[in-house]
Amino acid sequence: HTVCASGCNFTSIQAAINAACPGDTIEVHSGTYAENVVVNKTLTLQGVDTGAGLPVVDAGGSGDAIKLSADGCTLEGFIAENAGSSYSGIKAISNNNTISGNNVTGNINGILLESSNGNTVAGNIATANYCGIYLASSSDNTISGNTATRSATTGSTFGIYLYSSSNNNTLTGNTANGNTYYGIFLQSSCNSNTISGNTANGNTHYGIF
Repeated sequence: HTVCASGCNFTSIQAAINAACPGDTIEVHSGTYAENVVVNKTLTLQGVDTGAGLPVVDAGGSGDAIKLSADGCTLEGFIAENAGSSYSGIKAISNNNTISGNNVTGNINGILLESSNGNTVAGNIATANYCGIYLASSSDNTISGNTATRSATTGSTFGIYLYSSSNNNTLTGNTANGNTYYGIFLQSSCNSNTISGNTANGNTHYGIF
């Protein structure tokens, strides 16, 4: 399935998801898609720069830009922005997903894993979100090679934030610089996590706390 402004199977990402079967791949071309995308079956969503940059999912200030509610999804190569108050650019409420190579900006939470286990979050860029990458009650995830920083004029409070019994996660090779409070912050019964090879410079309070 392909999605683009014209000449593809679909002009809407959600329409392509609704028509897809589990295991399908949906290829989304450059463009801005004013949608709240819900991935409710096991799919691969691949953003493709066809000459005008990565495809942008713009939530329009309401709800999550992209939500993964099915297990085993792959989401790669998207810009997710402008989520609503208390919502996320990319939110997972399911398990064993791969979220890689995305840019999240201008959201309360850039990438949120909520009660979501066994995921790989790798090579994403989170700038100017209140919280860049946020794990809430989520365990056994691998968070690697991401950049979670403050932009020049607006700031992230936390680069990478683990909260409420987020256990056995691996955080490696991430960069969390210039955030308003903490680069990497573990709070409230987060146990047995591995934190290695990260860079956390120029954060107002603490690099790793």
